[in-house]
Amino acid sequence: MNIPLPHDVSSHRHVEERRAGFRTVNGVLTYLVAHDIQLPVRARWGARKGDLEWHRPNRPSLYNLFVNPIYAGVYAYGVRQVDRRRQRPGRPGTGRGSPRPENAEVFLLDRMPAYITLEHYQRKRGADRGEPC
Repeated sequence: MNIPLPHDVSSHRHVEERRAGFRTVNGVLTYLVAHDIQLPVRARWGARKGDLEWHRPNRPSLYNLFVNPIYAGVYAYGVRQVDRRRQRPGRPGTGRGSPRPENAEVFLLDRMPAYITLEHYQRKRGADRGEPC
């Protein structure tokens, strides 16, 4: 069953409201699964590439929704910087540090449609660093 909302932004805002009530990604996931609420996902390949599909929510997708600045309408570049000292020869994906939006090379507000509020994003980032919500 798809959540009866007019647009995929509405379902993301519904998730944000649940997150405020439950305070954990697992709590939101449990709620969404128990109420058979699906989330919009863009097809990445095949004949329906780029089309909006509805999928059962999963923990990594929900976590990404709460910590990725793009969902708060922010264009950010250089969030996950590479530490050359930690790179291994022949392994191009190594040496990447944890995402740090506050150290991003570019951080432009209100450049994209926001699924969650900037305040919610900033609270979540503070909670990830051990600060009180």
